[in-house]
Amino acid sequence: MEFSWINFILMNVNALLFSIMSIVSVIPVTLFRRYGEKAWKFCYYLRIAMAIFVVFMIVNMILWIWYPIELISWEICEKFWVGIMIGVVILIPCSIFTYLALRDGGEEHMKPEKDREMFGGIYNHIRHPGVLGEMPFYIAIGFFVNSWFLVIWTIIFVSLYTVIYIPIEENDLVKRFGDKYIEYRKRTGALIPKLKRRN
Repeated sequence: MEFSWINFILMNVNALLFSIMSIVSVIPVTLFRRYGEKAWKFCYYLRIAMAIFVVFMIVNMILWIWYPIELISWEICEKFWVGIMIGVVILIPCSIFTYLALRDGGEEHMKPEKDREMFGGIYNHIRHPGVLGEMPFYIAIGFFVNSWFLVIWTIIFVSLYTVIYIPIEENDLVKRFGDKYIEYRKRTGALIPKLKRRN
């Protein structure tokens, strides 16, 4: 088997493992009810593993530059810098949302704790700024690599991940924060701020 196919298979495997570990890591309360206190530490370890697999996935995407599958090797443009410029345009808002999510979410992003309160800051406007910051980043890599196939692949990956991830995480957050989170969800958009009605 050619290395290009091995790289492609590994990219999908790493994306799948990242997704599974990421989704399981955001249900600490569900796991706590079944396994007790060790669930919180387990979610922390899952998030470390998740970060490793996402790095592997990004490496697989970058290797596509030298090892594309010829059948689906669709260049965005003959001038490589065009894809890079599009990627940079995507990365600018991604970086802002990621920074705000990390700043206002603090240690919770890597180490969930049952006594932690709900977040403020950017979270007063959208419920999932981390998703809004991180997911388009992978699409930007597709443009950096100058590959229409990777752009399409990442859009499908990001879309599937997001529609599965958000409801699962929010179900656990309702268990964690109760009515406070339900009210918060009513007044705050998941990825787009809700327009506030005037009384």
